Amino acid sequence: MTQILIADDHEIMRRGVRSVLESRRDVDVCEAENGVEAVQKNEGNETGPGYFGCLIGVSGYISKSEDIPSLLKAVEAALHNQTYFPS
Repeated sequence: MTQILIADDHEIMRRGVRSVLESRRDVDVCEAENGVEAVQKNEGNETGPGYFGCLIGVSGYISKSEDIPSLLKAVEAALHNQTYFPS
């Protein structure tokens, strides 16, 4: 199972993204309120490539204004070590 850490300072954003991602049965999702907390939660943990706020790791970029299908495409690309940039 792949672990995805959602990092965003807006709780409603984290919960919304988490809700979408938890519809997938192959991921385990956790949350961080900011970058410091994200780093602390990730230390010593093999969290997958998905880090959310506006960035998805180094695998690409997705804005908070993107729609859910774009978010899912970005996650799928990141989970397969591919790059994702919306058009």
